[in-house]
Amino acid sequence: MGSLKALEVEFPSVVMELLHLRIKEKEDVANPVFEYSITDTEKKVCRKGKFNGFEVQLRVAHLNSGKYFFNLNITNGQSVVYTFEKRPRLGNDMIEFLAS
Repeated sequence: MGSLKALEVEFPSVVMELLHLRIKEKEDVANPVFEYSITDTEKKVCRKGKFNGFEVQLRVAHLNSGKYFFNLNITNGQSVVYTFEKRPRLGNDMIEFLAS
């Protein structure tokens, strides 16, 4: 399996309801199974799991507003941490979306 430093990952710095992650560099990864965890500033685990493939969308609407850390692990023990801010969705976002 390739090293994480060779992987180019698209990761958002701000999320509202959904966190979308995409791994761009795919050629060195033979078995694309990734483990992750989301922790808050007190290092409390808020969510953890696995995903298969190079793209995942996670619902984070249940998280309170604030700063979080996304820990992306590969099976060989390598990991990388991304920081993101969870913000509340504005009340009329869906109405504006449907009207457009």
